[in-house]
Amino acid sequence: MTSGFGELTAQTLARKGHRVFASMRGTASKNAAPARRLLGWANKRALALEVADMDVTDGRSVHACVDGVLRAADHIDVVFNNAGRGSIGPIEAFSMTQIERLMSTNALGPIRVDRAVLPSMKFQLRPDPLAK
Repeated sequence: MTSGFGELTAQTLARKGHRVFASMRGTASKNAAPARRLLGWANKRALALEVADMDVTDGRSVHACVDGVLRAADHIDVVFNNAGRGSIGPIEAFSMTQIERLMSTNALGPIRVDRAVLPSMKFQLRPDPLAK
């Protein structure tokens, strides 16, 4: 979520009063500037928006991010997963490594995120046996 739909969605939700964890990969390296920009935008407006590091192509990164958010917020209500890569050209122009990288982000990335988040979301739906 370094720009585009992800950034606009994070800003819109934060403006509406939601606590937002905007994830992107490389928050301390290649995406440090977009992370700082988004945090600065939120801080200037006193909005509850935090940046979390997540690489959807890496299962360990996904689980570490989700675990960190759950520790900080205790629950996750909504996931807006829009990580993606695009390439244009004839299929034979791409190596299998390039195609696998695209698939890891665009097809398997959302599945990794869903699998990491769904157990806690399902737990939230269970009725509280102590509630009346």
